[in-house]
Amino acid sequence: MSEFDRIPRFADVRPEASVTALEQSAEQSVAARRRLAEVTGAAESPDGTVRAVVGGFGLQELVLDPKAMRKPSQDLAQLIVQVTQQAAEDLAQRRAEQAAELGVPGERPDLEQMLTDLARLRSTMAEGQGDARRVFERFRDQTRG
Repeated sequence: MSEFDRIPRFADVRPEASVTALEQSAEQSVAARRRLAEVTGAAESPDGTVRAVVGGFGLQELVLDPKAMRKPSQDLAQLIVQVTQQAAEDLAQRRAEQAAELGVPGERPDLEQMLTDLARLRSTMAEGQGDARRVFERFRDQTRG
């Protein structure tokens, strides 16, 4: 069970507990996102003349050995593209591994279900506030009388 699975279902818990769980989940999501953004992938050509590092914002580093410059321009361009693609694949694999370590679910959350749950939470909280207001008004009326 991941941290993201610990959010209580709204129908059978106190609203405050659900809000707290959502806040904690959001904080964990932000922390996980930051850690995943730092992950990079790298690859090197078989002859070691081209090396690429790819991160969340694309190509971060490209190193060309002077020997690479002796290659025909089309061959060098193709090699750069291949190495960069391999680095991107390495990035995807490393991110998946890091996400699994952090307990981030592999599938995307069901946003429609989240909206339904939030609407239910809002309704529950509004009802609770109305109940609290009625109790307060009754108490106020009793103390005046």
